[in-house]
This record gives sequence, C-alpha cells and structure tokens, in this order.
Amino acid sequence: MLGSFLKNCCVRNVESKTIIKQLLRYKSSRGGAESSLIDYLELEIRGGRGGGGCSSILKIQRNKTKPDGADGGDGGSVLLKTSRNRLDFSHIPSELIGRSGGAGSGKNKKGERGSDLIVPIPVGSIVGCQLSQKPLIELETEDEMFLAAKGGRGGRGNRSMSRQISFGRDRYDCREKEEGEEGLSSMLYLEMKIIADIGLVGLPNAGKSSLLRAISGAKPKIASYPFTTLRPHVGVMHYDGYYRVRMADIPGLIEGSSLGRGLGFSFFKTHRSL
Repeated sequence: MLGSFLKNCCVRNVESKTIIKQLLRYKSSRGGAESSLIDYLELEIRGGRGGGGCSSILKIQRNKTKPDGADGGDGGSVLLKTSRNRLDFSHIPSELIGRSGGAGSGKNKKGERGSDLIVPIPVGSIVGCQLSQKPLIELETEDEMFLAAKGGRGGRGNRSMSRQISFGRDRYDCREKEEGEEGLSSMLYLEMKIIADIGLVGLPNAGKSSLLRAISGAKPKIASYPFTTLRPHVGVMHYDGYYRVRMADIPGLIEGSSLGRGLGFSFFKTHRSL
C-alpha cells in the first residue's frame, strides 16, 4: 500500500518518502483522532440583552419614601479565543448568543451581569465580515481573543433615574425605570488559514485515504472508484512528549480541475492552507 502511494502521489524526493516511512514506523500506540474537516463557517452572532431596571419605593417614615430600585446587569459578550486543542469549526453552531443580564431588584440589588460566551477556535483562524467579504483580523497566537459581539447595557432602576431630578418631592417618589438594551449583532465568517501540518495531495485512488487510516485513527471512506473522498479529512497522530502531527486527506485532483472536471477547484484554497 505504501509503495503504491509513493508511486502515484506527489511525493517524489527521498526526504519526503523517508518522513512518511518514519510516520508509519513510529505510530503512537495511543492511536489518533479523525474529523470531517469544516474549514469555513458563517456565523450569526448577538450579544446578550441587558437586564431591566427595577422600580421600587422604600418607605422610611410615615410620610417619607425614597426610590431603591437597582439597575439591571449588562448582557454578556461573545468572544472568539484561539486554542491549539481545536482543529476546525465543527464544534461551533451557526448562531451564537451571549447570556442576558439579570434584572435589578429592590433594596439597591443590582442585576447580575451576563457571563461572556467564549468560543474556542483553531490558532491561525481568519475572522471576516460576511457583508463585505473582507477579513477583519487573523488570530495567529495561542489564547488570542476577538470581541465578536458586545452585550447590551443594563437598564437603569428608579434609584438611578431619580438622580436626574434636582429637588422636590418628585425625586423621592420617582418610579421611572429603563429596559435593558439589546446586544450588538454581527454577521461574520471564520476561515482556517492552516488545516494540517501535512497534506496528502494526489490523483484519485492513489491510496491517500488508506495511508491516513494506517497512521492515525481517522476512518475516511475507502472504495475502488475515484473521488471517494468528497471533502478533506484530518487525522491526528500523537507522539511522546504530547507532540501531535495533523495530516489532511485532500480530495483527488486531476488535470483540468480548474475547468470543472472531477470535483473542480473548490479545494485549491485548502491546498494553499497546508
């Protein structure tokens, strides 16, 4: 199987052949992992809604009152954070919404702030705007964060609203309050710049999927007809010292792919990302 692969695929120099043989020889006993690669994803993101303010009147004496309704908590934001433990975007839903803030209550108890939604993405991801189709930022380092949608501001309670009134009885009998603001929304796309450390590129039925099965825990479909692999698969090989190597099985390319033959040229971008 290995000999057939080396003969048919684009591995022509002695150094590349040696690397593949070493991968087979030193395959970790712990096995590997496999994923059907999702290297592009469009997202609808919305920050959490702010909590509403409270209207509450505290009676101090027989004829004296004062407002004690607290403000609502701010809504949680949505953040993207790079992590080397993520290989693609398969774990991310197409809609992300931050947690809403808590409502204020009497006795000056402010509403709880909504917790931020932190979404892990692979290192090397590109974040762009869907409307303009232009990239916004490229996240290249570990634990780098990007604010995708800010949470809404919490509404003011009647205690805060009463401070707008200078003097007079109206200040101590203020019952006005505000509702929380909606969180900001955005339409973004995520694109992977690098999908794997090694890419298997070759003609259909060259044995790329068989090789990936042999050296990792990946289980891509294998059959005797061409174009069995319709989308990239990634296998992960673990070695001593917690070192990992990611290998991608790329769908077959034939002459004339740019003219729509075979599977066309939709995977050219993937080849560039290796």
